[in-house]
Amino acid sequence: MNTASPGPPPPPPSPSSAQRGSRSTNVPAQLSSFVGREAEVASLRAAIVEDRLVSLTGAGGCGKTRLAYEVATLELEQSRYREGVWCVELAPLGSAELVAHAVAAVFGLREEFGRPMLDTLTEQLRTASALVVVDNCEHVLDGAATAIETVLQRCPGVRVIATSREALGVSGEVIWRVPSLDESTAFELFVHRGRSARPTFEPSVDERPVIAEIVSRLDGIPLAIELAAARLRMMSPSSIAAGIDDRFRLLSGGSRTAMSRQQTLEASVAWSYDLLHPDEQQLARRLSVMHGFTLEAAEDVAGEDAADRYGVLDVLTRLVDKSMVQADHATTGQGYRFLETVRQYLLQRLAESGEAEGVRARHLSYFVSLAEYAAPEVALRDGAALLAMLESQHANLESALEFADGSGRRESALRLATAMALFWELRGHLGRGGRWLARLLDQTDPEPTVHRARACWAAAHIGLYAGDLETMSVRAPEAVELAERLDDDWARARALNTLGFATAVTTPNEARPLLERSIELGSRSGDQWSVLNSHKMLTVLCWVTGDDVAATEDLETLRALATRHEAGYFLAWYHGLRGMFLARRGDLADARRYLQRAIDLCDGIGEPITGSMARAWLWAVDIAEGEYEAAERSCTALLHRSHATGGGLAVADLLANLGQIAIGRGDLAQAVSLLARNYDDTREHGLPYFVVLPAIVEASARRRLGEHARTRDLLDDIAGLAAGFGNQWMLARIELERGLVARASGEPNVAARHVHGALVSFARMGHRPDVAASLEAVAALAHDAESDAEAVRCFAAAAALRAELGIVGVRPDAAAVHAACDMLRASLGADVFATHWAEGSALSMDEAVEYVSRARGERKR
Repeated sequence: MNTASPGPPPPPPSPSSAQRGSRSTNVPAQLSSFVGREAEVASLRAAIVEDRLVSLTGAGGCGKTRLAYEVATLELEQSRYREGVWCVELAPLGSAELVAHAVAAVFGLREEFGRPMLDTLTEQLRTASALVVVDNCEHVLDGAATAIETVLQRCPGVRVIATSREALGVSGEVIWRVPSLDESTAFELFVHRGRSARPTFEPSVDERPVIAEIVSRLDGIPLAIELAAARLRMMSPSSIAAGIDDRFRLLSGGSRTAMSRQQTLEASVAWSYDLLHPDEQQLARRLSVMHGFTLEAAEDVAGEDAADRYGVLDVLTRLVDKSMVQADHATTGQGYRFLETVRQYLLQRLAESGEAEGVRARHLSYFVSLAEYAAPEVALRDGAALLAMLESQHANLESALEFADGSGRRESALRLATAMALFWELRGHLGRGGRWLARLLDQTDPEPTVHRARACWAAAHIGLYAGDLETMSVRAPEAVELAERLDDDWARARALNTLGFATAVTTPNEARPLLERSIELGSRSGDQWSVLNSHKMLTVLCWVTGDDVAATEDLETLRALATRHEAGYFLAWYHGLRGMFLARRGDLADARRYLQRAIDLCDGIGEPITGSMARAWLWAVDIAEGEYEAAERSCTALLHRSHATGGGLAVADLLANLGQIAIGRGDLAQAVSLLARNYDDTREHGLPYFVVLPAIVEASARRRLGEHARTRDLLDDIAGLAAGFGNQWMLARIELERGLVARASGEPNVAARHVHGALVSFARMGHRPDVAASLEAVAALAHDAESDAEAVRCFAAAAALRAELGIVGVRPDAAAVHAACDMLRASLGADVFATHWAEGSALSMDEAVEYVSRARGERKR
């Protein structure tokens, strides 16, 4: 891969707009004061209370966006909306089909494989209370109308302020035409903005009527007034008035009444453009191909040679001074942008200039280089900043892809799509990325090239994370085959990593050689992502097989590498998996510490997959420690949003948690209903690990309901699945459930065999909470067999182990244990019971297991 750097990336967007107060808005803080329009603001605020869709219409530059933002800011201060106030900017969109994606993105939602984005969006907002400003709808009017109407129909708590040059045309729409500024407000705006250009400006008595004439001639249109006021740095009000009058007379044929507001605005933009120096005109035209840009991008895209690039900053500064370009460093991370009205005018001038092809080619070259510069690091040291930078440039990256594809630049298109693969994955743009890669690969000559091999890996990787296993299974082998023919270690390492991950969760015994080979090739080609991610996948193997002992070395290797590269993405997984394994061993305090660290890291880098799993594992610790209500609320909320926010891999753990809580409070029917649905939905096509985990809890609930035959069938089925991927912890839990259902069915010998097998397995793995549960099952069987001393000792050993671990969580059989102990105390007498209880309490875990084995042997004799 070409990794030539275009220079260091710009800083990530400032959190100031997204985190004002709490995370309940992304409406940017405005850089200039809001002048006038008090009556309009009050009227619009009243309208949005009365009606759920208010469309601000009017010519470009009439102040629609600024008015909408002002109302949004005031509504936010009222805390009227539970889920906050949000702004969706549609100007950068190149296609109406992306409107739903743009709205979903501000709510942190991600595309689900095989499901329309609009369905995901409306499901998540179904009970939400929110105000959404949808800005600049006119160029994607059909998509905006469909998305807004669907949201309003399905989400009764959502209200929308739309801005558009024309009405959306949907039911329930209130059209609110934004008026021109009144004379006094227009005058005030001119003076206020004029002072930005000339801080000492104070209109004289003679200049005041001239300014009044200027703002009247400009029809009170805010953008036109601001462009004119920016000229006060070099021109007097009289000169500005004369220049505007000359330009307007030319356009209108001398009539002062023949021009519409849109024509007035276009004329004012054209007049401002005509007053620019030729080098300013040229730079403005060339920069219009970008949806926001940094200085570095401006230099590379607008400059044909080194001399051109050297002068960009000076010319750009002059364009900012003249209000042709907006400097917006703090709120977007871009640096500079055009108002859309100005940009559209400049694009027309660019097309007329004959420069468009060359400018767009340089635009493509720059963004290919930028994406390739970022790609090796997005999951490593500077990953969070790089991902934020790429997100801020997403519209430019898409525009570059469109140009590359439309102009037949196949190699550049494949390079750019490959470089964006990890960005698409980590930021949840899986559907968009998958469609781009499919489109490019399907129409590209299948002749073996390095760029095709690498794009095949990208398609396989995106397919795997999106759940599109068909694409993964086709493209990954193609990538391996092409890479072998071309001797491309980079593509081979990545393709083997993807295949290794896919294999790890289905047939893990076959995955390790693939991943170890990926590490070797990644090291040889200098691809640190392949090295780190393959080491991560080796720990995934241990997670899938439930072998935390084998995981120790792999986890420590991953930790050392991730620490060296300051790779928060991989450090988060290390802390999450280590925390989960500690919880299974009963080290709840340490588990909580590791899991919280994983969550903090994921929140910092915006990584929803590990973050959601770590939360599910942390809430399992809460359940063990007795925090049932909080855990239930948290699990339910995340379960509802998991697929839509990129955390779908946590669903199995969340369901298992909720099932345990339902069982603990005796709501067995709810547990079965919740978990059986998952089993039915995933049994044929889901990953086996995620089928088995909640099904074990379902079997526990069915056993307690007395559905013994159904429980046995379910356990037999999932035992076969668990054996396929070799998860010893799951197999031991299944063994314990088999023992308990055999006891409930009156088969004590079968029960004893299964329960003892589970006890020995859990003890070997060091899973002390499960050992305690198994000891209670042994005690119950001993009580059934009237081996009272053994029963008391085992109950006591289990109780002592629980107390040592601090486990006070869901204990479905607590009442039965207490009842059995009361019966044993009555049968043995209090003193004898106390003696046996003390003996059992003094046993260590290993001593208790040895005691059970010895007692079982004695019974057999």
